[in-house]
Amino acid sequence: SGTLRLDDFVAGDILFEDIGRTFGFSSYLRYITLSGAEFRQVLEAGLSLFPGINGGQAEFWCGLRPLTPDGLPILGSCKVPNLLLNTGHGTYGWTYACGSAQVIADLVAGRTPDHDLSGMTLSRFAL
Repeated sequence: SGTLRLDDFVAGDILFEDIGRTFGFSSYLRYITLSGAEFRQVLEAGLSLFPGINGGQAEFWCGLRPLTPDGLPILGSCKVPNLLLNTGHGTYGWTYACGSAQVIADLVAGRTPDHDLSGMTLSRFAL
């Protein structure tokens, strides 16, 4: 099985409060159990889509709302060919959804996005 990492480390189950909330940091109403078998299934599916990725160091973790350290989303290309990123919006996922989707649609179509992507690409993290 993998390693579960959360801000408040929880081993085994993740407590979910307030399912359906689009903005906020309150508690959750039920537990969801994630297994190592499910992790491997998702990893294998991802590796089959992007065979150039080395999954040898992949770890099992859960982020309820993926958030970057600086609070801005990551939009655009990465090292994996034909993979565009649209992640890290945190609790602003629904708020940023239309603008982020337009950026990704423009990039897929080979157009320069109307939105300035300065500071919102993966390159700001020097990875």
